[in-house]
Amino acid sequence: RFKILSTPGPKGLYDWKGILNMALTAAVATIVWPHIFMRCYIAKSIKNFRVMSWALPIAYVLPVFGLVIIGTLIGPAVMGPNFADPDNLLPTLVTQYCPPIIAFVSVLCLFAFAVSTADSLLLSASALASRDIYVRRFYELKGKKADSRQTVYFGRIVLVVLMIACIIITATKSAYITDYAYKLSSPFFAMILPCSIGGLFWKRGTKEGAVTGTVAGVIVTFLLTFFITPPFGFSALLWGLTINTGLYVGVSLCTTVPEEIIEKYIVRVDDIIANNKKSSKKAFEPEGVVYEDSKAYKTRPYRDCTNPTADN
Repeated sequence: RFKILSTPGPKGLYDWKGILNMALTAAVATIVWPHIFMRCYIAKSIKNFRVMSWALPIAYVLPVFGLVIIGTLIGPAVMGPNFADPDNLLPTLVTQYCPPIIAFVSVLCLFAFAVSTADSLLLSASALASRDIYVRRFYELKGKKADSRQTVYFGRIVLVVLMIACIIITATKSAYITDYAYKLSSPFFAMILPCSIGGLFWKRGTKEGAVTGTVAGVIVTFLLTFFITPPFGFSALLWGLTINTGLYVGVSLCTTVPEEIIEKYIVRVDDIIANNKKSSKKAFEPEGVVYEDSKAYKTRPYRDCTNPTADN
C-alpha cells in the first residue's frame, strides 16, 4: 500500500540524497537565476513587492501540481498503467486525445516559453555587462558620472553580439549543448545565492567574502561536474554551495564592511520594506519624479541614491 509513496526513476537514484539534490537544483537555485532574479525587482511599488512575495510561490506550485495530477491520475487512466513511453505522456495526451485547439495552444505556450527565456537571458547578460563591467570600469572606478546614453548604447552592442553568438552555436547543432546547458545552469547560477541572501539581510557580509565564496564555489562545482565524482552521493551543486557559504561567512567575519554600505544596502532597504514612506520615496524616485500612491508628480529634483551623503 505504500508503493504509491515510492520515488520514481531508476532504483536508488531518488533516495533522500537524490531528492535533496533535485530540490536544490529545481527549487532553491532558481530564485537567483539572473533572468528571473532581475525581473523580481522591477515592481513599481511596495504593494507589488508584497503581492509578489506570496503570488510567485503559488504560481510556481500550481503548474507543477497540475503536472503531477496528469502524470499520476489522468495519464494512467487514459493510457493505462503500463504506458511504454512515460516521458512523452503529456505530448501524447495533447496530440491524440485532445481537440486540435489544445495542441495549438500548447505549441504557442512552448514558443512563448522559449522566446521569454531567451529574451530574459539576453537582457540580463546585456545589463550585467553594461552595468557591472562598462559603468564600473570606465566611470565609477575613475570617479566619473556615468553617461546613460553611452551605457545604453554599450548594452545594445553586447545584446547584438550575444544574439549572433547564440545563432552560431545553435547552427552548429552540437550534440552536447543541451546537456551542458542543464549541467551548467542551476549549479553555477546557485553560486550567487549565498552572497545574494547575505547582501540583502546580513550586515556583516563583505565584498571580500562574497568574491572568495563565489569563486571557490564555482571552481568546486566545475570540478565535481566534469572531472570528479561528487563524494557521498551528494550533487556538485550541494558541495559547491556548502563551501561557498562557509567561505563567505568565514571571510566576511574576518573583514569589515564600511558603514555607508550598511546604511545604503541594509538599513535603507529595511526601511523600505517596513513601509517607511519617506525612505521609499527617496530610494525609488527617478529624476524629477516622486511616486505617491502609484501616481507620478514632478515636484522635486532627483536625489542621487548612489551617494548616501547627497542632498535633495
